[in-house]
Amino acid sequence: MIFPIPRLFPTRFKIFVGDIVCHPLVGRALAALYGNRFSIYGLKIDTNNENIGPKTKAGIFWHIYESAEVRFVRKYLRPEFDVIEFGSSLGVISCLARKIVQPDRKLICLEANPSLARQTELNLKTNGFTNYHVLNRAIDYQPLPESVVHFTFGASNTTGKVSTAAEQGAGLLVSKTTLGALRAEFKVEEFALICDIEGSEAGLLKYDGAALKNCRQLLIELHETQFEGSNFTVEELTSQILSLGFSLTARYSKVFVFEKCSQ
Repeated sequence: MIFPIPRLFPTRFKIFVGDIVCHPLVGRALAALYGNRFSIYGLKIDTNNENIGPKTKAGIFWHIYESAEVRFVRKYLRPEFDVIEFGSSLGVISCLARKIVQPDRKLICLEANPSLARQTELNLKTNGFTNYHVLNRAIDYQPLPESVVHFTFGASNTTGKVSTAAEQGAGLLVSKTTLGALRAEFKVEEFALICDIEGSEAGLLKYDGAALKNCRQLLIELHETQFEGSNFTVEELTSQILSLGFSLTARYSKVFVFEKCSQ
């Protein structure tokens, strides 16, 4: 069943309708009716996880959850590249990506929340996919010698993030890594990067430009953020991405598709 909210309606109207159809009571009813497993985009998505709230479950059922990311992945993701995903959450985008890219291409998913990392793996397995790696790690570029970082849970499955230095001691310890380290570990050459890491992209853009050299597609949600004492707007982060040789292909609000030609 698909009941999308048409894009021609004003944003306020869409938010109003979304608040109704994604009300927690609606989400709980749908979860009970469908046994926490929903069929969307030709996939089966299991949502039986304490970190997945009823509003998210309703959003998945109504095809509202991460709708811009879903639309851009389905329209633009090129099947010939390996895919690295930062912030896989419960694995909806992961499953879509694995469905689109060629079977011999790699899919490497990172999720800092250990429970959601297991959910990503479960959903990939449930749909019969192979050739994927799900890692319970966080992307982090803070100048700290430790090999772990503090991860703070958010209000929903999509809003957890790496803590800043001032917030250290909160949340839970997670192994940290970088894009460059992952490319070396999994021997990734040309690739597409799908990224939603709640502001940590500022560190990625500042310190891992070399690792982005062979990135041919960047599907990213940008956030106003602070990094190393400086504030960054979405537009400033966009300019940084363009300065790395990418061109803008599509944008919806804070979700972007950038592409770069092979050299």
